[in-house]
Amino acid sequence: MPDIVYKPAWRRADPAIERDALAFWEVHGLMPKNAVPADRLRELCTVAYEGTQMVAVSTAKLTDVAFLRSRIAMWRCAIAPDRRGQHLSTEMGRYSRQVIEDWARENPAERVMGMGTTIQTANLDEKKKRPVWKASGLVFVGYSAQGQQVRVAWFDHAEVE
Repeated sequence: MPDIVYKPAWRRADPAIERDALAFWEVHGLMPKNAVPADRLRELCTVAYEGTQMVAVSTAKLTDVAFLRSRIAMWRCAIAPDRRGQHLSTEMGRYSRQVIEDWARENPAERVMGMGTTIQTANLDEKKKRPVWKASGLVFVGYSAQGQQVRVAWFDHAEVE
């Protein structure tokens, strides 16, 4: 990646990152009409910049995943259209996992055991056939009610029932 800088945003309330994330979501039509921007900003996880331009943003929401009997940070990532296909989402996933895992280790009362995601993009159809994605640590764990793959990167401190 040419001059891509990754920055943590998880639980930081950084005004500059929040301003840039809102602009990114607006420019790319990623803020649903019924979404509450303040709620979405509280979910900011990591961002990526090329120079002063935000080119990717990720969010995470702490969720009790019943079929895993675990609390997971459910992660989403958006990449600027002109940066897609450059493995930026893999790098964002790797970076985000470390940011959330470090936070989870420092906040054991939150009981967060991993970072999960549902795969919603069709351009990963071939990659979805592989149950383990080594680069990001995401492993296949099942399907959502909507039929989307669910993948989890378990943290080193994770324990399951």
